[in-house]
Amino acid sequence: HLGINCLWLFAFGPIVARRFGAPLFLLFFIICGVAAAATHLAFNWGSTDPVIGASGAISGLMAAGIRLLSTERPPWAASGPPADAPMLPLWSRQIILFSLIWAALNVVAGLTGLGMPRDAGIIAWQAHLGGYAMGLILSGPFDALRPQPVSEQL
Repeated sequence: HLGINCLWLFAFGPIVARRFGAPLFLLFFIICGVAAAATHLAFNWGSTDPVIGASGAISGLMAAGIRLLSTERPPWAASGPPADAPMLPLWSRQIILFSLIWAALNVVAGLTGLGMPRDAGIIAWQAHLGGYAMGLILSGPFDALRPQPVSEQL
């Protein structure tokens, strides 16, 4: 679980951090983590199982990153979209399809454990979905708060 979290953070963290800047990135990550933990708590009220919320926060970064992929210049390309290219809309086909697949994978992993022994710990799939939903919802407002490129300030 930790390895996959690191992989997703490595894949989506830089995309969001470059777009939002460090302070907004950190605030976004924390809010998504709190939303993830709150979602897990709402579905598991009274449970004594601990939840950290980091993977839910990373799920929020994934949601923002998916919306921002159309704004990123591939490392091998000489040019790409401008830094102020718009995010993919929430209701775009790509966002809906990815969200449905992400939700299905999390529900299946959470309910079946995907072959992991029961004593290995249960995946907090509700936290993943809560963080992801918060990331989808807040990525637009956070994008509006980000520092604007110099060309827009003139």
